[in-house]
Amino acid sequence: MDANAQTQKTLQCLRCEDTMVYQGNFKFHEGSRVGVFGDLLELFTNRESFDLYVCPSCGKVEFYMPKE
Repeated sequence: MDANAQTQKTLQCLRCEDTMVYQGNFKFHEGSRVGVFGDLLELFTNRESFDLYVCPSCGKVEFYMPKE
């Protein structure tokens, strides 16, 4: 069993009650890159990581904090 399989949840969509599908862990970046020093300034930006679930019937998306 891989690490992603251990963190997946079985979720029901709150809108249509279909089973939601795990799409993976997505890393989001806040801020922008600034010229030549963009990579250096990356050290000071905020990054968040979320597990993403999608309903195949209605398209509802839910984000969850990953368990570490």
